[in-house]
Order: sequence, then C-alpha cells, then structure tokens
Amino acid sequence: MVADGLAWETIIEQWHNSITKDAITEAVKLSSVAFFKHTDEFVLEPMPA
Repeated sequence: MVADGLAWETIIEQWHNSITKDAITEAVKLSSVAFFKHTDEFVLEPMPA
C-alpha cells in the first residue's frame, strides 16, 4: 500500500485502526533491508541491442 503511494493515514484507516504509523515504519525498514540484502538475486542480464 505504501508502494502504491497511499498516505499512511489512509492505510491505517483502511485497516480499521488496527495498525500504527510505527508498524508501517517498521515494515518499510524491514522491506528495505530485505531488498538490499537480496539485490544480487534479482540482477537482470543485459539485453543484446
């Protein structure tokens, strides 16, 4: 939802206030760490011209 550009307040509202801004912050941090930790697994081969 964050990646889709939704405001955090909207996300919280859509989850019926069952999550907090702190929870969203933690999720974003964890996804960032996972992305950078596994970046080498997603390297694409260059396409021939």
